[in-house]
Amino acid sequence: MPELQQHIQVKESLTLAREVQQKLLPEKAPVVEGFDIAGRSVYSEDVGGDYYDFMEMTDDAGERRIGVTVGDVAGHGVVAALTMTSVRVLLRSHAGDGTVLKPVIRAMNRHLAEDAAAGRFVTLVYLVLEPDTREVRWINAGHGPLLLYDPATDKFEELSVQDIPLGVNPDWDFHERTRNTWPPGAILVVGTDGIWEAQNAEGQVFGKDGLKQAISAKAKLPAEQICDEVMQRLDYFLGGEPQRDDMTLVVIKFPT
Repeated sequence: MPELQQHIQVKESLTLAREVQQKLLPEKAPVVEGFDIAGRSVYSEDVGGDYYDFMEMTDDAGERRIGVTVGDVAGHGVVAALTMTSVRVLLRSHAGDGTVLKPVIRAMNRHLAEDAAAGRFVTLVYLVLEPDTREVRWINAGHGPLLLYDPATDKFEELSVQDIPLGVNPDWDFHERTRNTWPPGAILVVGTDGIWEAQNAEGQVFGKDGLKQAISAKAKLPAEQICDEVMQRLDYFLGGEPQRDDMTLVVIKFPT
């Protein structure tokens, strides 16, 4: 009986932790004229280490910017969830008005490198969208490629990884990338490896090809429905097989 009571208490605590963590995720995506943005996270346990966020930022001149973040803490469960919460707090406390990215990421990296347990690192994409100019600036800290889909050619471009994950080297000099030309109706996709590494009972993996096929097949839908369709395809692909890792997806559709 004491062991059963303890198990119930742990389960209740995890349920409460899940509710708290879910409230840290965006309730809704920002509304940006001409753009369509959405995100989804599905955890493999009660709490998880995946993270995405949208931030509304305005400078002194009144210029609006949208910050978009997708992160993945090594591992999953309670420890990963606590680290994820720290990442969110660090980013929001340093982001400011979105005019600079490198100082933000370098500050986060130093904090995480000092506090991280052995082997506990974070891959992260932090990008800032300039609605007026369509310019996007981003830093990719070891997170894997960003996928850019051009509906006119039905082809994907992988925006390559340039930097190491956060929490590995406190003195790492991160690189900022900038792009201001996008194909009409382009779709920018940022996900976590739980999506393409999802494995069914036959040992098959969903793969980046599976993600690309889901995006191209549903490219005409709103961003929110694209996210839903991808998650539904993953659920069908798993066929009841337990989800082994957290899955997070952010979709940004550019003006036509």
